[in-house]
Amino acid sequence: MIRALRSGAQAQDFVFSAGQGVVRVDYAAIAGGSVDRFGSWPTMRVRTFQGTYQLDEDRLTMTFTEANSNDPGEALTPPSAPQIVVISIRRNTLTTKEAGSVLQFVHLQS
Repeated sequence: MIRALRSGAQAQDFVFSAGQGVVRVDYAAIAGGSVDRFGSWPTMRVRTFQGTYQLDEDRLTMTFTEANSNDPGEALTPPSAPQIVVISIRRNTLTTKEAGSVLQFVHLQS
C-alpha cells in the first residue's frame, strides 16, 4: 500500500496488485479537520476507484474503470482519461510528479 496526505483534510491510498490491478481511495473530511480513514458518511467522504496500471520505466499509467462513493447522493463515474504520473523511488519514498504537483508516498510495512 502507498499512502499520501494531500492536506490535513484530504488523503489518498493506492493499492497495487501483482496482476496489474490498482485501487485508489480518496478521503475527504467534510467539515475540514483531519482525515479519519475509518470514519463514515457524513463526516468522511470516501471515493474508491478501481482499474489497471502499467509501469513503463519512470511513467505510471492508471486507468480506472469503476468508481464508488460512500456519499449516498453522489453519482460517481470513473475519470475519462488515464492518470499518468512520472515517478522516482529512493529508499522507502516514492515521489510522483503529475499535472504540476509533486507528491511523496511512504511504503508501509505489512
